[in-house]
Amino acid sequence: MSIVSTGVLAVCRANVCRSPLAEFRLQHELPAAFGVEGLRVDSAGTETVSGAKICAEVYRRLMPADGAAFAAKHVAAQLDAQRIDDAGLILTMTTAARGSVGAITPSARAKTFTLVEAVGLLSLEPSVAELDVLAATADPVAAVAAVLNGRRGLLGDGPKFSRSTRRVTDGLDVLDAHTDRGARHGDVLQAVDELTAVLVRDIGVLTALTPR
Repeated sequence: MSIVSTGVLAVCRANVCRSPLAEFRLQHELPAAFGVEGLRVDSAGTETVSGAKICAEVYRRLMPADGAAFAAKHVAAQLDAQRIDDAGLILTMTTAARGSVGAITPSARAKTFTLVEAVGLLSLEPSVAELDVLAATADPVAAVAAVLNGRRGLLGDGPKFSRSTRRVTDGLDVLDAHTDRGARHGDVLQAVDELTAVLVRDIGVLTALTPR
């Protein structure tokens, strides 16, 4: 495995529900998909409350996955320029959060995608030119972000998701169970789980096609 200098950042509104769940899943599954030892995965929120802990629904969901220690120590972190700069790929839960990243660091727009958007773009068949980009870029995280950025506007219908995930996604957004009326907590968390699993799978497929 190679070591890279950039990481992955998950972003939602309050950093107590969707993005920390994504952080936990990606921490455990993305390093192998990227072929990267010690890959950093972090999360942050655009409108955090100081000292806020992970929400009870996420805490309960992480118990069977040996996530008790992660859930207990998590404290909401405010999105800032340093966290943005440290990430080679930024995954937001909504287009509004994606816009917040760009408002802080305009140059980061090229590496920032909603989770739904990233999954949809990854579902496209890679071109020879994209595989050349992946092979020529030393940092595989930055390479995947560059490929996704080059695919903007090509999303089409995207992959097909489960009914529960479709209930809590709106366009490119994963709804917020704490603020969006009708968005059931269980469905939202299941959507994050489903989307991160597909993301990891497709990054692994893309990485496996790349000679290094």
